[in-house]
Amino acid sequence: MQPPNGPQHPQWAARPGYQPGAGPQPAPQFGPPGFAPGPAYYQPPPRKRRTWLIVLLVLGIPVGLLVAFIALGFAFLAMADEKPATEADKQLVLTVTALEPYIADYTADPARGTFTRRDNIDGSWEVEYEYEDDELYIMSGYYRENSADDAKYTVTGHGLGTSIGFSGEDIKEVEHNELFRWGDDSKFYLVMHAGKPIGNHLTARKGNKVVYILFSGVYFDDSELLHEFLDPLLQRVDASK
Repeated sequence: MQPPNGPQHPQWAARPGYQPGAGPQPAPQFGPPGFAPGPAYYQPPPRKRRTWLIVLLVLGIPVGLLVAFIALGFAFLAMADEKPATEADKQLVLTVTALEPYIADYTADPARGTFTRRDNIDGSWEVEYEYEDDELYIMSGYYRENSADDAKYTVTGHGLGTSIGFSGEDIKEVEHNELFRWGDDSKFYLVMHAGKPIGNHLTARKGNKVVYILFSGVYFDDSELLHEFLDPLLQRVDASK
């Protein structure tokens, strides 16, 4: 994603007068094209296979051992098999075509979206999607781990990675799990900039499957509409083998 002084960046949307915690309000919400409150931009979280590195840093592992782990991690990444996503793979991530109907007077350009599939040497695999235009940013990932325990580490890594990406940019997340829950473990957030909502973030796990969704430029704060929007995707994830 380009920083604010680059060729493009999302137009962060906000609704004047929004009061977090004030109860259900009409959703989704979006701002007019061209609204950009300042130098706030999102840095995508570390790839899944950097999860161990984040956890080690948090735990304060000795430097020498950490360097060895880093070298091992880069070798692991280098051996991952990256290839084009299949049509079936693409059904496991949130795309702009799913979000477009919920945004008034907005026309998406699906060609801006990119899909990537990686098959890792331990048998796990992942599909990631990223989209960006002047009004909207989306990052979505599906991660199939070998076990529920591995999936828990992936959830932890994405949570920490997202927090690191937001740090220093006056972007904060406010947890609202009452709006949406899925699977064995999930966290749903309103993403806030300068005290105003600009998007949503969901990280959820069911067994050994992890779903990661982050978008800005539009946000949802209504539970019924969120289920209408996200349930079809999560049903496909549930049914995937």
